[in-house]
This record gives sequence, structure tokens and C-alpha cells, in this order.
Amino acid sequence: MDLTTSAQVIGFFIWLFFITAGTFTLLFLVSMIPFWMSMAVLNRFSPKMAEKVSTWIIEF
Repeated sequence: MDLTTSAQVIGFFIWLFFITAGTFTLLFLVSMIPFWMSMAVLNRFSPKMAEKVSTWIIEF
């Protein structure tokens, strides 16, 4: 089954969008997991300090 060149180009950009979105989503999750874990540990031992860190991040 042959597709026209314009259909192939459109399909390529749709494919590229999904690959890029998935890649950035994975990179975001992989980079955030250690942060979430460290915040959970900090919150367990020092909730007041964890609240300060959260405030710093929000204000930044």
C-alpha cells in the first residue's frame, strides 16, 4: 500500500511528536524520582524542614 508523500510527511511528524513527548516524559520521571524519595525521607525525619524546602522550590 503506497501512501502519498504528503501523508508520509504528516505521519512522520505525528510519529516524531509522540516519540519526543514520550522521551521527555520518561526523562522527567527518571529525574524526579530521586527528588521525591529524598523529600519523603526528609519529611519523615523533619517535616518542618521539608516544608521549608517546598516553600523554597515554590518561590523559586
